[in-house]
Amino acid sequence: MSLSPASEVIEIDGVVPAIVSETVWRQAQTDRCPTTPGPRPDRTQSSPYALRGLIVCGRCGKRMQGHTVRRSNGAKRVGYQCVYRTEYPGDETHPRSLFLAEDRILPAVDGWLADLTSADRLEGTVRAILEADCHESTEPPSSAGPSSRPAKHARSSASTSTLSNLEWIRP
Repeated sequence: MSLSPASEVIEIDGVVPAIVSETVWRQAQTDRCPTTPGPRPDRTQSSPYALRGLIVCGRCGKRMQGHTVRRSNGAKRVGYQCVYRTEYPGDETHPRSLFLAEDRILPAVDGWLADLTSADRLEGTVRAILEADCHESTEPPSSAGPSSRPAKHARSSASTSTLSNLEWIRP
């Protein structure tokens, strides 16, 4: 369903009787919606999803959303789900339910990061991170020459750059 352009909309007040006053309505909208962007102030703990925003569905390319499944025995399983079929219910080419358990992903990511930061590959990894930061490309970094970026900046962004490259690894 798409909205009509503002020039085609005709508003008529009083057709449907109000169940709350306009003052109460505006106050409720103000109370409900935070005025500043960012995390909601009522969140006291960080997200349980270690790879939040980094997992991409291999079938449709959409970012997978963090999701916790409660099993019949009461145990919780943290993971990521693709919501493509929720948004496009008539498309039968995508699985109806696609869930990727975090406890199956993290050991592979840990191993990958340990390999990238091993003594024999550390220099090449740092060079690739600096190059990716310098070029801000959407392509994986190559191993060509060192970057001219100052080392101070490289230290502050190295972990972010490495994690943002996770979607380049596809089986």
